[in-house]
Amino acid sequence: MSRKDKFLKEFWQFWRSVSVGLVATAVDACVLLGGLRVLGFNPYVAKALALGCGLCAQFLGNRIFAFRATEGSIKRQLRWFVLIEVIAFVGAVLIFRGLLGWFTTLTQEGRFPAALLLHGKPDLIANFGAGFVVYFLFSYPLWKIVFRVEDGNVSQPRAEQHGG
Repeated sequence: MSRKDKFLKEFWQFWRSVSVGLVATAVDACVLLGGLRVLGFNPYVAKALALGCGLCAQFLGNRIFAFRATEGSIKRQLRWFVLIEVIAFVGAVLIFRGLLGWFTTLTQEGRFPAALLLHGKPDLIANFGAGFVVYFLFSYPLWKIVFRVEDGNVSQPRAEQHGG
């Protein structure tokens, strides 16, 4: 495969994964709002249900659409995906906490332009920032390994390729 072809393959794979993430976010938001406003669930129950539905959309969308990895072992992919997402969740919470504290301080101190940008919504911006960092620096690079398919065969870690 030429360098250009490889670049284009990676480029479109990345944007397919981003679009899957947008759909998974929409699923999460719709289930959350439906659970809260239509079904009257406790907010924590609604969020847990929304998170589960969003993760299902994320996994299936990445497996089928973004990475086109349906030839691979779904058990192996799911096992690694769940592990990555548990770690990503903890990382996102920690990054969110740090960003929220920093943004809140900037807002309270009235630092311009941060105060103008953040006024009344540091939690939303911290949430977006945490998700951005975790996706680009952690989840997507690892998903590329989990869902990797080469020449029609799912790549296995080296130890598995050589039987050990």
